[in-house]
Amino acid sequence: MEAKRRFTDAEISALEMVEAVYMDACAKCIADVCDSRDLETIRSRVKHQGVSFLTITLPNSYKDFERSVEVGYIDSTVSELFGNTGHSLRS
Repeated sequence: MEAKRRFTDAEISALEMVEAVYMDACAKCIADVCDSRDLETIRSRVKHQGVSFLTITLPNSYKDFERSVEVGYIDSTVSELFGNTGHSLRS
């Protein structure tokens, strides 16, 4: 039986900051965008990947997302965060 991995102090601190920023952004957004699944996903990714999810994976994925917005679709060759979907961003 595999023991459950606990968050390190550094991960707890980073998650508290991310959650505060997320809640602040939600409060300032006109649209109803708060979704507890977002925070659950972030917690899960940090639990499995460590703080590097917040410091490496998310920033790299944001760059990929910005590039995808520019071209109008998620490029399946570079999209690390969303998986290799190649979905169009246009309706």
